[in-house]
Amino acid sequence: MPFKPTYLYIKQHKITGLLYLGITTGNEQYLLERYNGSGEYWKRHIKKHGKQIDTIWYCLFTEKDELVKCALLCSELWNIVNAKNDSGKKLWANEKPENGTSGGCLKGRSIGKGISKNKGVPQSPEHAAKTAAKKGNAYGKANKGKPAHNKGELWSDEVKAKMRKPKVKVTCPHCSKIGGSNNMYRYHFDKCKQLKELVYI
Repeated sequence: MPFKPTYLYIKQHKITGLLYLGITTGNEQYLLERYNGSGEYWKRHIKKHGKQIDTIWYCLFTEKDELVKCALLCSELWNIVNAKNDSGKKLWANEKPENGTSGGCLKGRSIGKGISKNKGVPQSPEHAAKTAAKKGNAYGKANKGKPAHNKGELWSDEVKAKMRKPKVKVTCPHCSKIGGSNNMYRYHFDKCKQLKELVYI
Protein backbone atom coordinates (compact mmCIF):
# COMPACT_ATOMS: atom_id res chain seq x y z
CA MET A 1 0.00 0.00 0.00
CA PRO A 2 1.56 3.35 -1.03
CA PHE A 3 2.41 5.81 1.72
CA LYS A 4 -0.13 8.60 2.07
CA PRO A 5 1.32 12.08 2.88
CA THR A 6 1.00 12.50 6.65
CA TYR A 7 1.14 15.46 9.02
CA LEU A 8 3.08 15.24 12.27
CA TYR A 9 1.53 17.85 14.56
CA ILE A 10 1.45 19.28 18.07
CA LYS A 11 -1.87 20.33 19.59
CA GLN A 12 -2.19 22.34 22.80
CA HIS A 13 -5.18 22.88 25.05
CA LYS A 14 -5.75 26.63 25.45
CA ILE A 15 -6.99 26.36 29.03
CA THR A 16 -4.71 23.75 30.60
CA GLY A 17 -1.65 24.04 28.36
CA LEU A 18 -1.49 20.24 27.91
CA LEU A 19 0.31 19.18 24.71
CA TYR A 20 -0.26 16.28 22.33
CA LEU A 21 2.00 14.94 19.55
CA GLY A 22 0.20 13.01 16.84
CA ILE A 23 -0.23 12.26 13.15
CA THR A 24 -3.03 12.51 10.60
CA THR A 25 -3.45 11.91 6.88
CA GLY A 26 -6.12 14.61 6.61
CA ASN A 27 -5.42 17.76 4.61
CA GLU A 28 -4.13 21.01 6.12
CA GLN A 29 -7.57 22.61 6.47
CA TYR A 30 -8.90 19.52 8.24
CA LEU A 31 -5.90 19.51 10.59
CA LEU A 32 -6.25 23.19 11.50
CA GLU A 33 -10.02 23.64 11.56
CA ARG A 34 -11.70 20.33 12.40
CA TYR A 35 -9.26 17.78 13.79
CA ASN A 36 -8.60 17.91 17.54
CA GLY A 37 -6.26 14.91 17.74
CA SER A 38 -6.59 11.36 19.00
CA GLY A 39 -5.30 9.31 21.91
CA GLU A 40 -7.42 8.12 24.84
CA TYR A 41 -5.84 10.36 27.50
CA TRP A 42 -6.04 13.37 25.17
CA LYS A 43 -9.69 12.70 24.29
CA ARG A 44 -10.62 12.34 27.98
CA HIS A 45 -8.85 15.63 28.69
CA ILE A 46 -10.78 17.40 25.92
CA LYS A 47 -14.06 15.94 27.15
CA LYS A 48 -13.35 17.29 30.64
CA HIS A 49 -11.93 20.73 29.74
CA GLY A 50 -13.57 21.52 26.40
CA LYS A 51 -12.56 21.69 22.73
CA GLN A 52 -10.41 24.81 23.00
CA ILE A 53 -7.45 23.49 21.02
CA ASP A 54 -4.60 25.17 19.14
CA THR A 55 -2.36 23.60 16.51
CA ILE A 56 0.98 25.10 17.53
CA TRP A 57 3.21 23.15 15.09
CA TYR A 58 2.82 20.80 12.15
CA CYS A 59 4.85 19.42 9.28
CA LEU A 60 3.88 17.39 6.20
CA PHE A 61 5.89 14.25 5.39
CA THR A 62 5.81 12.54 2.00
CA GLU A 63 8.33 9.83 2.94
CA LYS A 64 7.41 7.22 5.57
CA ASP A 65 10.99 6.75 6.80
CA GLU A 66 11.44 10.48 7.42
CA LEU A 67 8.15 10.64 9.32
CA VAL A 68 9.07 7.69 11.53
CA LYS A 69 12.55 9.08 12.29
CA CYS A 70 11.21 12.52 13.15
CA ALA A 71 8.28 11.24 15.24
CA LEU A 72 10.48 8.92 17.31
CA LEU A 73 13.18 11.53 17.82
CA CYS A 74 10.63 14.17 18.88
CA SER A 75 9.07 11.67 21.29
CA GLU A 76 12.46 11.06 22.89
CA LEU A 77 13.70 14.65 22.73
CA TRP A 78 10.64 16.08 24.49
CA ASN A 79 10.07 13.00 26.70
CA ILE A 80 6.40 13.11 25.75
CA VAL A 81 5.40 10.11 27.89
CA ASN A 82 6.97 11.08 31.22
CA ALA A 83 7.63 14.86 31.17
CA LYS A 84 5.98 16.70 34.08
CA ASN A 85 5.90 20.27 35.36
CA ASP A 86 6.99 21.46 38.82
CA SER A 87 3.57 20.50 40.19
CA GLY A 88 3.94 16.92 38.96
CA LYS A 89 1.34 17.27 36.19
CA LYS A 90 1.88 15.74 32.75
CA LEU A 91 3.10 18.16 30.07
CA TRP A 92 2.03 15.85 27.22
CA ALA A 93 -1.11 13.76 26.82
CA ASN A 94 0.78 10.97 25.02
CA GLU A 95 0.81 7.65 26.89
CA LYS A 96 3.32 6.08 24.50
CA PRO A 97 5.94 7.43 22.05
CA GLU A 98 4.59 8.57 18.70
CA ASN A 99 6.13 6.33 16.03
CA GLY A 100 4.60 7.86 12.91
CA THR A 101 2.64 4.72 12.03
CA SER A 102 -0.03 4.39 14.72
CA GLY A 103 -3.04 6.31 16.00
CA GLY A 104 -5.03 8.54 13.66
CA CYS A 105 -2.91 7.63 10.66
CA LEU A 106 -4.35 4.12 10.58
CA LYS A 107 -7.95 5.01 11.35
CA GLY A 108 -10.33 4.12 8.58
CA ARG A 109 -7.72 2.18 6.56
CA SER A 110 -8.34 -1.33 5.41
CA ILE A 111 -6.06 -4.00 6.80
CA GLY A 112 -2.93 -4.25 4.69
CA LYS A 113 0.59 -5.50 4.82
CA GLY A 114 2.09 -5.10 8.27
CA ILE A 115 -1.25 -4.47 10.01
CA SER A 116 -2.65 -7.49 11.79
CA LYS A 117 -6.41 -7.98 11.96
CA ASN A 118 -5.80 -9.40 15.46
CA LYS A 119 -3.94 -6.33 16.69
CA GLY A 120 -4.89 -5.61 20.30
CA VAL A 121 -6.13 -9.17 20.96
CA PRO A 122 -4.12 -10.63 23.88
CA GLN A 123 -2.12 -13.80 23.21
CA SER A 124 -2.23 -16.86 25.42
CA PRO A 125 0.81 -17.20 27.73
CA GLU A 126 2.01 -20.25 25.76
CA HIS A 127 1.74 -18.49 22.40
CA ALA A 128 3.43 -15.34 23.73
CA ALA A 129 6.35 -17.38 25.11
CA LYS A 130 6.84 -19.24 21.80
CA THR A 131 6.71 -15.99 19.80
CA ALA A 132 9.22 -14.28 22.10
CA ALA A 133 11.61 -17.24 21.90
CA LYS A 134 11.45 -17.33 18.09
CA LYS A 135 12.00 -13.59 17.76
CA GLY A 136 14.85 -13.58 20.26
CA ASN A 137 16.69 -16.46 18.59
CA ALA A 138 16.25 -15.17 15.05
CA TYR A 139 17.22 -11.59 15.90
CA GLY A 140 20.16 -12.62 18.05
CA LYS A 141 21.69 -14.92 15.41
CA ALA A 142 21.16 -12.51 12.53
CA ASN A 143 22.50 -9.42 14.28
CA LYS A 144 25.16 -10.78 16.62
CA GLY A 145 28.26 -8.59 16.44
CA LYS A 146 26.66 -6.10 14.03
CA PRO A 147 26.53 -2.37 14.87
CA ALA A 148 23.20 -0.59 15.15
CA HIS A 149 21.66 0.06 11.73
CA ASN A 150 21.63 3.84 12.28
CA LYS A 151 24.93 4.19 14.15
CA GLY A 152 26.85 7.23 12.89
CA GLU A 153 23.92 8.36 10.73
CA LEU A 154 23.73 12.12 10.27
CA TRP A 155 20.46 13.98 10.12
CA SER A 156 19.86 16.26 7.15
CA ASP A 157 19.27 19.99 7.76
CA GLU A 158 15.68 19.48 6.58
CA VAL A 159 14.98 16.80 9.18
CA LYS A 160 16.71 18.84 11.90
CA ALA A 161 14.51 21.81 11.04
CA LYS A 162 11.41 19.65 11.34
CA MET A 163 12.47 18.45 14.76
CA ARG A 164 13.23 21.83 16.30
CA LYS A 165 11.35 22.23 19.53
CA PRO A 166 8.43 24.63 19.14
CA LYS A 167 8.15 27.64 21.43
CA VAL A 168 5.21 26.62 23.56
CA LYS A 169 3.14 29.38 25.14
CA VAL A 170 0.40 28.80 27.70
CA THR A 171 -2.26 30.99 29.31
CA CYS A 172 -2.85 31.14 33.06
CA PRO A 173 -6.59 30.56 33.69
CA HIS A 174 -6.51 32.79 36.79
CA CYS A 175 -4.79 35.98 35.58
CA SER A 176 -4.86 35.40 31.78
CA LYS A 177 -1.13 36.03 31.47
CA ILE A 178 0.55 34.36 28.46
CA GLY A 179 4.13 33.14 28.55
CA GLY A 180 6.60 30.30 28.06
CA SER A 181 5.51 26.99 29.55
CA ASN A 182 8.45 26.58 31.96
CA ASN A 183 8.06 29.92 33.77
CA MET A 184 4.27 29.89 33.57
CA TYR A 185 3.98 26.51 35.30
CA ARG A 186 6.49 27.69 37.90
CA TYR A 187 4.73 30.95 38.86
CA HIS A 188 1.13 30.57 37.61
CA PHE A 189 -1.71 28.02 37.39
CA ASP A 190 -1.84 26.45 40.90
CA LYS A 191 0.78 28.96 42.13
CA CYS A 192 -0.76 32.11 40.64
CA LYS A 193 -0.79 35.11 43.00
CA GLN A 194 -4.26 36.08 41.87
CA LEU A 195 -5.56 32.63 42.84
CA LYS A 196 -3.96 32.96 46.29
CA GLU A 197 -5.57 36.40 46.78
CA LEU A 198 -8.99 34.97 45.93
CA VAL A 199 -8.47 32.15 48.45
CA TYR A 200 -7.56 34.59 51.21
CA ILE A 201 -10.58 36.79 50.46
